[in-house]
Amino acid sequence: MIRDRFDFEQFVSTNLGQEAPAEMFGVSKVTSTSEDAYIILQDMGDAASETDPSFRTSLIEQLTAAYLQKDEGGANLPAWVTRGTGLYFAAQVETKSPYFDGLKIAVPPMLQTVTKPADVFNDGTFSPAAVGAVGYTLVDFLIKSAGPQSFGQLIRVVKSGTKIQDAVKTVYKADPTGLAQRYGTSLGGGRRD
Repeated sequence: MIRDRFDFEQFVSTNLGQEAPAEMFGVSKVTSTSEDAYIILQDMGDAASETDPSFRTSLIEQLTAAYLQKDEGGANLPAWVTRGTGLYFAAQVETKSPYFDGLKIAVPPMLQTVTKPADVFNDGTFSPAAVGAVGYTLVDFLIKSAGPQSFGQLIRVVKSGTKIQDAVKTVYKADPTGLAQRYGTSLGGGRRD
């Protein structure tokens, strides 16, 4: 746990070679051999706001991400899956946290930047600052659409080496474009075309 934001940003810069966006409060890394395995969290305190999670939310998010990374197939998962799954589980525990309402509000404008709806499933479509919010709402949508078993199957299929859009077709028996459009519509203000 790192208390100071500057120290957290320095850790991310030094160890990951990237800048930590203001929306990043934790990092997890587990290599396939477990040679590298760690979780680093910025201490956010116990109170959450619409823009900042509680420490508990960050811990659940990063523990989940570490678990999903723990075997070789974890490298195949898009960032929205690892971030979004952790935030989804945190929301199940932190049911009154305003942070999750803030994430939902933030996503529709982010979707306006996507030219092809199915691209919401691709890794790299959203910046590190946006991927948590999009991931959380997308995981929530997918679980509500077909249940947690289907989402678990999606993770297994992608970990086996299947590309995400092909996995979506296989598991959800749906065209990724149509499913992405329904996701955007479910948020209100999201892409509908």
